[in-house]
Amino acid sequence: MTWWLLAALCLACLSGAAGHAAETTTVERPHAAWEQRKFTAAVALRPTLHLPDGQAPFPLVIVVNSSAGARDFFLTQWPEALVAAGIAAVSLDTFTPRGIRNTTRDQSQISAFTMALDALATARHYAADPRIDPGRIVVSGHSKGASAAVHLANAEFYARYGASPAFTAGMAFSPDCFLQFDNTDTVFPLHALSGEKDDVTPPAYCIPLFARLNGNPHPATLEIIPATWHSWSIDGPAVRFQADLPNISRGPCAGDAPFMMEPGLRFRSSRTGDVISLDTLRTRCAGGTGKTFGGGRENLPLAFGKAIAWLRAVDFGTGAATSQR
Repeated sequence: MTWWLLAALCLACLSGAAGHAAETTTVERPHAAWEQRKFTAAVALRPTLHLPDGQAPFPLVIVVNSSAGARDFFLTQWPEALVAAGIAAVSLDTFTPRGIRNTTRDQSQISAFTMALDALATARHYAADPRIDPGRIVVSGHSKGASAAVHLANAEFYARYGASPAFTAGMAFSPDCFLQFDNTDTVFPLHALSGEKDDVTPPAYCIPLFARLNGNPHPATLEIIPATWHSWSIDGPAVRFQADLPNISRGPCAGDAPFMMEPGLRFRSSRTGDVISLDTLRTRCAGGTGKTFGGGRENLPLAFGKAIAWLRAVDFGTGAATSQR
């Protein structure tokens, strides 16, 4: 099926034409000692499974929320597009169980790494569900959730955090590549779609990352969608600039990024070679403001169609995770 036909299916989803069964369950996940210090107790995640019509077992895409939290447009619209294409989907809100509404003004409330571990726990839960094909479980998300997906594709994530892979592919929308692993080894195929005009998570930071990762040993590809901003028009068709919102990509370190994450919470500028601590990163790189949202609404079903076409082309990364276990 070509991407334009899939895009038409996605457009039907956005207009509310798709109906499907949905069920919410509880996934308990303890926090490890090396996670953010404020997370000391177990968290009860509440993922929602959306099942399509058809014969089980289904491939599954786990959609991780963005900085918008429970109000993330992608938590509803992306699963609807997937279900319309016969693919099961999980909406995973990692914020609400921790009492977080959004991280638009304070990204330090929760890290993309903690969100990635939430996604891993959720994947292992659904891998035991007979309605799901455990050999075709994909991690996806927009913005902060997309960053979690990109980290999960890198072998360094598992080496540093004592985890093991559970996904077979990753599909990211507008990931933030300001901070990235220097390691070039991938554990599953990864594809990302970024907006050409994105001034929140600029694709320029992701271009060198995906070039390093591609083919080591799995494909890692980045496609840039013309005339599209960060939010893929979730705030409406009119382009709107919010001058007061914090934006590290407009801050004093923008020209030194991306930064490579080194052991001991140290960060090395890929441009200057300077190595700084986490505290220095937070203080030196702060101060940038201004984010653009809206515009290009026609690009959302286009992006969903492209994403589904890629997932089918790699057969949801069949076998990529099982070979790592």
